[in-house]
Amino acid sequence: MVASFKFDRRMPRTLGDAYGPGFQPLRLDEVPEILTRQTLSEHSDFVILESDPVGFRLPFIGKRYISCGPGCSDYHKNQSSEAIDYVMPTGTPLIASNSGWISGWGWSNAGWGNYLKIARSDGSYSWYAHLNSYRPNLWNGQYVQSGCLQAYSGCTGTCYGPHLHFEVRSSSDQSVWIRTLPTTTWYSGDPSTPCQPSGQNDGEATGSTSACYP
Repeated sequence: MVASFKFDRRMPRTLGDAYGPGFQPLRLDEVPEILTRQTLSEHSDFVILESDPVGFRLPFIGKRYISCGPGCSDYHKNQSSEAIDYVMPTGTPLIASNSGWISGWGWSNAGWGNYLKIARSDGSYSWYAHLNSYRPNLWNGQYVQSGCLQAYSGCTGTCYGPHLHFEVRSSSDQSVWIRTLPTTTWYSGDPSTPCQPSGQNDGEATGSTSACYP
Protein backbone atom coordinates (compact mmCIF):
# COMPACT_ATOMS: atom_id res chain seq x y z
CA MET A 1 0.00 0.00 0.00
CA VAL A 2 1.30 3.42 -0.97
CA ALA A 3 0.07 6.57 0.72
CA SER A 4 0.46 10.03 -0.64
CA PHE A 5 0.43 13.25 1.32
CA LYS A 6 -0.09 16.78 0.12
CA PHE A 7 1.80 19.51 1.90
CA ASP A 8 0.84 23.16 1.65
CA ARG A 9 1.10 26.38 3.67
CA ARG A 10 -1.70 25.25 6.03
CA MET A 11 0.27 22.25 7.38
CA PRO A 12 1.61 22.78 10.97
CA ARG A 13 5.36 23.33 10.99
CA THR A 14 5.92 22.74 14.75
CA LEU A 15 4.33 20.65 17.53
CA GLY A 16 3.16 23.92 19.03
CA ASP A 17 1.32 24.69 15.81
CA ALA A 18 -0.29 21.23 15.93
CA TYR A 19 -1.23 21.05 19.65
CA GLY A 20 -1.57 24.68 20.67
CA PRO A 21 0.62 27.26 22.41
CA GLY A 22 0.41 25.48 25.78
CA PHE A 23 2.13 22.33 24.53
CA GLN A 24 5.24 21.37 26.48
CA PRO A 25 7.39 18.50 25.18
CA LEU A 26 8.68 15.97 27.71
CA ARG A 27 12.43 15.80 28.06
CA LEU A 28 13.94 12.40 28.77
CA ASP A 29 15.93 13.81 31.67
CA GLU A 30 12.68 14.98 33.30
CA VAL A 31 10.79 11.68 33.36
CA PRO A 32 8.90 11.40 36.71
CA GLU A 33 10.14 8.83 39.23
CA ILE A 34 8.71 5.35 39.00
CA LEU A 35 6.06 4.99 41.70
CA THR A 36 7.07 2.04 43.84
CA ARG A 37 5.54 0.91 47.14
CA GLN A 38 8.01 3.13 48.98
CA THR A 39 7.49 6.25 46.85
CA LEU A 40 3.72 5.79 46.76
CA SER A 41 3.60 6.24 50.52
CA GLU A 42 5.18 9.68 50.05
CA HIS A 43 2.36 10.86 47.78
CA SER A 44 -0.75 12.07 49.59
CA ASP A 45 -2.93 11.01 46.66
CA PHE A 46 -2.18 7.33 47.31
CA VAL A 47 -3.10 5.09 50.23
CA ILE A 48 -1.06 1.94 50.81
CA LEU A 49 -3.34 -0.88 51.93
CA GLU A 50 -1.74 -3.84 53.68
CA SER A 51 -3.13 -7.31 53.06
CA ASP A 52 -2.89 -10.66 54.76
CA PRO A 53 -0.55 -13.34 53.49
CA VAL A 54 -2.15 -15.69 50.98
CA GLY A 55 -2.89 -19.17 52.27
CA PHE A 56 -3.47 -18.42 55.96
CA ARG A 57 -6.72 -18.74 57.92
CA LEU A 58 -7.80 -18.20 61.52
CA PRO A 59 -6.38 -21.00 63.70
CA PHE A 60 -9.67 -21.87 65.41
CA ILE A 61 -13.35 -22.47 64.67
CA GLY A 62 -16.09 -20.19 66.01
CA LYS A 63 -16.14 -16.72 67.52
CA ARG A 64 -13.35 -15.53 69.82
CA TYR A 65 -12.68 -12.16 71.39
CA ILE A 66 -9.33 -10.46 70.90
CA SER A 67 -7.91 -9.40 74.24
CA CYS A 68 -4.78 -7.80 72.77
CA GLY A 69 -4.18 -6.73 69.18
CA PRO A 70 -0.98 -5.99 67.24
CA GLY A 71 1.28 -3.53 69.03
CA CYS A 72 -1.14 -3.19 71.94
CA SER A 73 1.22 -4.41 74.66
CA ASP A 74 4.93 -4.84 75.30
CA TYR A 75 4.58 -8.50 74.26
CA HIS A 76 3.12 -7.43 70.91
CA LYS A 77 5.88 -5.12 69.71
CA ASN A 78 9.19 -5.43 67.90
CA GLN A 79 9.48 -8.96 66.51
CA SER A 80 5.95 -9.75 67.73
CA SER A 81 4.41 -6.54 66.39
CA GLU A 82 1.67 -8.50 64.60
CA ALA A 83 0.78 -10.80 67.49
CA ILE A 84 -2.89 -11.31 68.30
CA ASP A 85 -4.21 -12.80 71.55
CA TYR A 86 -7.51 -14.68 71.18
CA VAL A 87 -9.39 -15.41 74.41
CA MET A 88 -10.48 -19.03 74.73
CA PRO A 89 -10.87 -21.65 77.49
CA THR A 90 -8.07 -24.08 78.17
CA GLY A 91 -8.42 -27.10 75.91
CA THR A 92 -9.95 -25.27 72.91
CA PRO A 93 -9.01 -27.15 69.69
CA LEU A 94 -6.57 -25.27 67.48
CA ILE A 95 -6.28 -25.99 63.77
CA ALA A 96 -3.48 -25.39 61.27
CA SER A 97 -3.65 -21.85 59.93
CA ASN A 98 -1.73 -22.98 56.85
CA SER A 99 -0.68 -26.14 55.11
CA GLY A 100 2.98 -26.90 55.67
CA TRP A 101 5.44 -28.77 57.84
CA ILE A 102 5.81 -28.89 61.63
CA SER A 103 9.07 -27.00 62.13
CA GLY A 104 9.13 -26.74 65.91
CA TRP A 105 7.10 -27.62 68.97
CA GLY A 106 7.53 -28.23 72.68
CA TRP A 107 8.48 -26.08 75.64
CA SER A 108 9.97 -22.60 75.26
CA ASN A 109 12.07 -21.03 78.00
CA ALA A 110 11.41 -17.57 76.53
CA GLY A 111 7.97 -17.26 78.15
CA TRP A 112 5.92 -18.79 75.34
CA GLY A 113 5.22 -22.02 77.24
CA ASN A 114 4.25 -24.83 74.90
CA TYR A 115 4.56 -23.54 71.33
CA LEU A 116 4.04 -24.76 67.77
CA LYS A 117 5.48 -23.65 64.42
CA ILE A 118 4.05 -24.65 61.02
CA ALA A 119 6.33 -23.63 58.13
CA ARG A 120 5.58 -23.20 54.45
CA SER A 121 7.86 -23.74 51.46
CA ASP A 122 8.47 -19.98 51.13
CA GLY A 123 9.97 -19.88 54.63
CA SER A 124 7.05 -18.14 56.33
CA TYR A 125 5.38 -19.86 59.26
CA SER A 126 2.53 -19.61 61.73
CA TRP A 127 3.35 -19.49 65.44
CA TYR A 128 1.17 -20.63 68.37
CA ALA A 129 2.08 -20.01 72.02
CA HIS A 130 0.85 -20.82 75.58
CA LEU A 131 -0.58 -24.16 74.44
CA ASN A 132 -1.92 -26.70 76.89
CA SER A 133 -1.22 -29.84 74.85
CA TYR A 134 -0.80 -31.31 71.36
CA ARG A 135 -2.62 -33.86 69.27
CA PRO A 136 -1.12 -37.37 69.32
CA ASN A 137 1.62 -38.38 66.88
CA LEU A 138 3.00 -34.90 66.23
CA TRP A 139 6.61 -34.69 65.03
CA ASN A 140 8.98 -32.25 63.35
CA GLY A 141 8.97 -32.47 59.58
CA GLN A 142 5.43 -33.84 59.46
CA TYR A 143 3.25 -32.35 56.71
CA VAL A 144 -0.12 -31.01 57.89
CA GLN A 145 -3.15 -29.68 56.04
CA SER A 146 -4.72 -26.28 56.67
CA GLY A 147 -7.73 -26.61 58.98
CA CYS A 148 -6.63 -29.87 60.63
CA LEU A 149 -6.41 -30.23 64.43
CA GLN A 150 -2.90 -29.65 65.81
CA ALA A 151 -3.06 -28.60 69.47
CA TYR A 152 -5.16 -27.30 72.35
CA SER A 153 -5.07 -23.83 73.90
CA GLY A 154 -3.95 -23.14 77.44
CA CYS A 155 -2.02 -20.74 79.64
CA THR A 156 1.52 -22.07 79.84
CA GLY A 157 4.64 -19.94 80.13
CA THR A 158 4.24 -16.22 80.87
CA CYS A 159 0.47 -16.04 80.79
CA TYR A 160 -2.26 -14.21 82.72
CA GLY A 161 -5.32 -16.09 81.49
CA PRO A 162 -6.20 -18.82 78.96
CA HIS A 163 -5.68 -17.59 75.42
CA LEU A 164 -3.90 -18.25 72.15
CA HIS A 165 -0.98 -16.02 71.21
CA PHE A 166 -0.86 -16.23 67.40
CA GLU A 167 1.52 -14.81 64.80
CA VAL A 168 2.67 -15.28 61.23
CA ARG A 169 6.33 -14.61 60.55
CA SER A 170 8.36 -14.33 57.35
CA SER A 171 11.44 -16.31 56.33
CA SER A 172 13.52 -13.54 57.95
CA ASP A 173 11.60 -14.10 61.21
CA GLN A 174 9.83 -10.76 60.97
CA SER A 175 6.14 -10.34 61.76
CA VAL A 176 3.68 -10.47 58.87
CA TRP A 177 0.47 -8.39 58.73
CA ILE A 178 -2.45 -10.58 59.92
CA ARG A 179 -4.82 -8.05 61.49
CA THR A 180 -7.35 -8.30 58.64
CA LEU A 181 -7.65 -12.06 58.39
CA PRO A 182 -11.22 -12.95 57.34
CA THR A 183 -14.06 -12.03 59.75
CA THR A 184 -11.79 -9.97 62.03
CA THR A 185 -13.48 -6.91 63.52
CA TRP A 186 -11.55 -4.24 65.42
CA TYR A 187 -13.69 -2.24 67.83
CA SER A 188 -11.70 0.89 66.97
CA GLY A 189 -13.05 0.59 63.43
CA ASP A 190 -9.56 0.80 61.95
CA PRO A 191 -7.15 -2.17 61.68
CA SER A 192 -4.25 0.27 61.48
CA THR A 193 -5.03 1.43 65.05
CA PRO A 194 -6.64 -1.58 66.73
CA CYS A 195 -5.83 -0.87 70.37
CA GLN A 196 -8.65 -0.08 72.82
CA PRO A 197 -8.26 1.35 76.33
CA SER A 198 -6.65 -0.94 78.87
CA GLY A 199 -9.00 -3.58 80.23
CA GLN A 200 -11.18 -3.71 77.11
CA ASN A 201 -11.14 -6.24 74.30
CA ASP A 202 -9.63 -4.91 71.09
CA GLY A 203 -11.86 -6.88 68.72
CA GLU A 204 -13.27 -10.24 67.71
CA ALA A 205 -12.92 -12.85 64.97
CA THR A 206 -14.88 -15.89 63.83
CA GLY A 207 -13.03 -18.86 62.42
CA SER A 208 -14.76 -20.83 59.68
CA THR A 209 -15.47 -24.54 59.83
CA SER A 210 -13.08 -26.99 58.22
CA ALA A 211 -13.53 -30.17 56.22
CA CYS A 212 -10.57 -31.55 58.13
CA TYR A 213 -11.86 -30.89 61.67
CA PRO A 214 -13.90 -31.92 63.49
